[in-house]
Amino acid sequence: MAGSLELLAGYKQPIQAVIEKSLYEFTSQLPELSADASWALDSLTAYCTRPSKKIRGSLAAALYDHLNATSMDKTALRLAAAVEVVQNFLLIVDDAVDRSPLRRGQPTIHELYKSEYHPESAREGDMVAIFIGMLAQHAANYIILNLPVNAEYITKSLSVMHLNISTTGIGQIDDVQQQIDRLPITTSDLLRKYQQKSSYYTFVNPLESALALAGKWNRQAHEDCVAFGLPAGVAFQLRDDYIGIFGDTSATGKANLEDIREGKYTFMMHYAAASATKKQSSTLLALLGKQDANEDDLETVRNILNETGAADKAMKDAHVFADEAKQAAKNAGSWRDDFANILEAMVTFSVERTV
Repeated sequence: MAGSLELLAGYKQPIQAVIEKSLYEFTSQLPELSADASWALDSLTAYCTRPSKKIRGSLAAALYDHLNATSMDKTALRLAAAVEVVQNFLLIVDDAVDRSPLRRGQPTIHELYKSEYHPESAREGDMVAIFIGMLAQHAANYIILNLPVNAEYITKSLSVMHLNISTTGIGQIDDVQQQIDRLPITTSDLLRKYQQKSSYYTFVNPLESALALAGKWNRQAHEDCVAFGLPAGVAFQLRDDYIGIFGDTSATGKANLEDIREGKYTFMMHYAAASATKKQSSTLLALLGKQDANEDDLETVRNILNETGAADKAMKDAHVFADEAKQAAKNAGSWRDDFANILEAMVTFSVERTV
């Protein structure tokens, strides 16, 4: 497992460099910019190159190299850069929607805008952040459209990418609608949201984009990516939910109170709501979505999640989904065993990580 993760981690720094170079190339093609527009594009580059694991881009690059028997191929790295920029588009918009103050230990784009320009205008900061997110998506398209490969492969890669990211958007809509004060929410509804919101952009999209760009995409490839990616993404998100409440903020770079203030309806909250006493249910209903929730409120929610067994049950589920994903990785015909080992190691890391 360690060797597979080290191989994947080896892509992180090269991808970082290609992201910076690719965004510079994109920006240089634009017409004369105002000082505000220059600030926006500089902020986008700075945001996209903040220290991060680069999991999605690394998976895309590693699979492209695997399929072409190459190592750190320039096209693989540029595809990885595009995948990472797309992820940052999603994060920038998500930050604005959730009113998140931090991302990767630094202020989010809308918070940077407020501190730089108009501290009193949250709405203006949110609007600018969404526009910058849109620029990120266009930049990702530009990167892929200018790759030196068969035009048919580029078209297919962009096609699957846009379908997968659109699916992510659909999941985000469900995420907004699923709130604890709007029960009942079925387990199947919640699972569908997890798959659409997290699985497609975290695992299905990097793999399908690489297969398409390598000229290897077909119906079987799609089925292999979905069979692995859906449970892998759910496992990843279940662990992410846990870290969001119980993790060390100094390590995660994200405030623990964020999910509570936004009223995130996760599997942990779903299980807690099903098993809670009347008093616990009333407390959860009062605290989830409370804009001024504090550390005492956080501790109260943690206690309820532990007392009802919801936290443990969600983590057990994460391992069940992880096992399903590992088996799918082994059974797939779209990659060889050595790449399946990378996927298995990635899933194991996903459910054991602390950040």
